[in-house]
Amino acid sequence: MQTTAVAESLRQWNAELEEAGQSFANTDIDDEELKRIRTRLNGLRVDAIAISDNLAAKTAPLQAELTALGPPPAKDAPKEPKSLAVKRKSLNDQLTDMDGQARELGLVISRADAALDQLSGLRIRRFTQKIFSRGFSPLAPEVWQKGLPELQEKFTALTKQVAAWRDHETGQALNSKLIHLITTLVAALVVAWPLSRWFSRQFGRTSAVQIPTYVELLRAALTVGFIRLLLPMTVTMSVYLVFEHDMHWTDAEHGLALCVLKALFMIILVSAASRAILAPFNGRWRLMPLNDNDAHYVHKVIVGLAWVFAFDLVLDNWLSGTSLELTLLRKFLVGLLITGLLLALLMHRQLWRMDIQHRRKQSDKAGVWRAIRALMGMLVLMIPVSAIGGYVALSRLLGTQIVLTGSLYILVGVVVALCNELIEEAFNKESELGSKIRQNLDLTDEGSELLIFWFKAAVNTAIYVAAVLALLVIWGAGGEDISVWLYSVLFGFSVAGVTISLSTLFFAVALFSAVLLITRLCQRFLQQVILPRTRIDLGIQHSIRASVGYIGFIFAAGLAISTLGIDLSKLAIIAGALSVGIGFGLQNVVNNFVSGLILLIERPLKVGDWVVVNDMQGYVKNINVRATEIQTFDRASVFIPNSTLISNPLLNWTHADKTGRVVLPVGVSYGCDTRKVEKILLEVADAHPSVLTVLAPSVLFKGFGDSCLNFELRAFVQDVDKVMKVSSDLCFEIDAAFKRENIEIPYPQQDVHWRDMARIEALVAKILHDKK
Repeated sequence: MQTTAVAESLRQWNAELEEAGQSFANTDIDDEELKRIRTRLNGLRVDAIAISDNLAAKTAPLQAELTALGPPPAKDAPKEPKSLAVKRKSLNDQLTDMDGQARELGLVISRADAALDQLSGLRIRRFTQKIFSRGFSPLAPEVWQKGLPELQEKFTALTKQVAAWRDHETGQALNSKLIHLITTLVAALVVAWPLSRWFSRQFGRTSAVQIPTYVELLRAALTVGFIRLLLPMTVTMSVYLVFEHDMHWTDAEHGLALCVLKALFMIILVSAASRAILAPFNGRWRLMPLNDNDAHYVHKVIVGLAWVFAFDLVLDNWLSGTSLELTLLRKFLVGLLITGLLLALLMHRQLWRMDIQHRRKQSDKAGVWRAIRALMGMLVLMIPVSAIGGYVALSRLLGTQIVLTGSLYILVGVVVALCNELIEEAFNKESELGSKIRQNLDLTDEGSELLIFWFKAAVNTAIYVAAVLALLVIWGAGGEDISVWLYSVLFGFSVAGVTISLSTLFFAVALFSAVLLITRLCQRFLQQVILPRTRIDLGIQHSIRASVGYIGFIFAAGLAISTLGIDLSKLAIIAGALSVGIGFGLQNVVNNFVSGLILLIERPLKVGDWVVVNDMQGYVKNINVRATEIQTFDRASVFIPNSTLISNPLLNWTHADKTGRVVLPVGVSYGCDTRKVEKILLEVADAHPSVLTVLAPSVLFKGFGDSCLNFELRAFVQDVDKVMKVSSDLCFEIDAAFKRENIEIPYPQQDVHWRDMARIEALVAKILHDKK
């Protein structure tokens, strides 16, 4: 927007703000005019914020150009070229104009906020005054004396109007309209009835399902609600369209007909929703935890409330323009009906027994439910009491809002349950969709549970926030006021001079999550499709996959930070201040992270290697950022910090290749033919299929032991993982060969020397002589 256009907008907005201030001073201004002023102020504020943001976006490149020119030369320095001086002056003038306009826009926004606050306060005062203003009591004799005759007059006038219409219509015209009505109804039913039957068979409540799951309950409830809504509404709309086509209505009659249509739609909708949720005649498909009698009882009360509100809606249109006494009488009687139906729910004690309805212990939140029941009872009793006291507007407000609040509570409960079940189904490994999602995202059971938790938390939070906003609207808050508040919350509000935008924050989080998801999918595609078709070593494949993950994370973090508009250069001071803390408190974490990068780059070990670290050995399963996972031969997982692998000696049996050596010590008795022993050992080794012939086996005569002659058989195998198996096979074969060749493997031998042997022999001889 050009400078002149901004100036013109500022002039117009200031004039509108002045006009709004003068309007607020007028005590006779009506509510409709206040709504129009609020709409203009909201639009003014949004436009001013948009232009302010546009100016801020244009200021940044101009400031960058001015910074690129550098500071102006000092007084004693040589003058800069004239072109640069002109350019500098032009930039400074533009920045000055934009800064002035930005300040004026900020003033306009501030004045608009103040005007909106003033308007909201005025509307609240008017609403409070209207609700708590005291008028005639409906029990006053003059109310009945004037209201009942007036109602009788209205009814008589309606009767005469119907009789006049009947007398005006001829028999032929009535027959024609009747034929038109029947034809329309038949055509509507021909379309609606088969459709409802098909939906019922495909998705409805069938006897084949004995114990339906919650997803099946919800699907059947939606189907029943749709069917219960489809047929009656088809008939009702057909009748209305026929009458509207064939009848010559006045404006008042047409308005009354539309009001009757709305009332019927209300009754049909409430009845369909109640049957879908409560299933009063089919307990297996009931969403609410009620028994059959209680479900049928609650259903009747809900339908009764729908009839009362529908009847009141029609009366409100039909009796419009009547006296205040008749209006008070009508609202009082409708309030009594609403009170009676609500008390019927509150007085039914079994509905409030959690041990019966929810199959819980009697003490489980029983006190909370008793308190809620008592509070609701007090509010319900306030409906007739306030009306009798002359506060008819308050009475009507309580009756309507209590019913709407209860309906909102049920709706929120059903929606939350539906969303939670859909999330559970989406990650259920038993379902086709859940298995695909788990496979594509490479999710474990723990990862799926964590993802389910966060999805539920996000969805439930959104539902509860929407429910709170709806509750505010139900209890009198203006929808436009809430929309302005939501706009401020989502698109920017200031806290201590800092502008916070939840929409930008949500977008940054969503962008970060999307990039991470794409990164995970790319990693999985590489792991399952691309890399297995190459001849790259498994360790290098793992390094490529991990590197893609690191790059994707860094890229996602950079995008999120840039979306939030955070200037990383301004974080240099904070990073410098935190470097000391990082050096002391996080040095191990940083050390392990850097060591992990070194392991991925230098690759002294890779996934699948057999390594020995200190007194632990096993196969490398995964190289993470902080630690490396090693699976021992006992199938246990050991997590060794990466810094330990870098700083300590590391034995890797499979680093260069997987060739390994079998070293088998053998001992034979003294006196055996040593050359024969050598020959037997070499023959056994050569006969084993896993022993390499390129690196021929060898036998070493290690020396003379205390009990045996020590030999050592050395042989190489292609796969070091088979060393243990080959060693065992060679031991079996050597034992069998030595037995065939009568070569003895001696036991350890020790010589025991006795002192005073002569005395011992004499003592033994004496003992034997005495026994004889």
